[in-house]
Amino acid sequence: MAQIVVGSGGIAFRFDPRLVSYIRIWICQGGWPTSRATKDCTVALEPCLGRPDSLEQAIRRNECAILGGYGSMRWWMEIEVLGGAPRTLRM
Repeated sequence: MAQIVVGSGGIAFRFDPRLVSYIRIWICQGGWPTSRATKDCTVALEPCLGRPDSLEQAIRRNECAILGGYGSMRWWMEIEVLGGAPRTLRM
């Protein structure tokens, strides 16, 4: 199991690196949706089975997983808030 801890009063992310070799942070800074005036701002963890972003490069470097047609895969992630007083985030 891998664990990423951010600070002493932060957040722990736990996952099995044998199932998900990479975790990326996906950030949308208000560029979507293009069809309306108000835009979404989003941050999310994205499971990745390869790197870099280019699939062609990942295949060439043998740094990606291969999942056959109609195949499936399952993985898990635990998220734990560490220490500190609970806070409410208002947006």
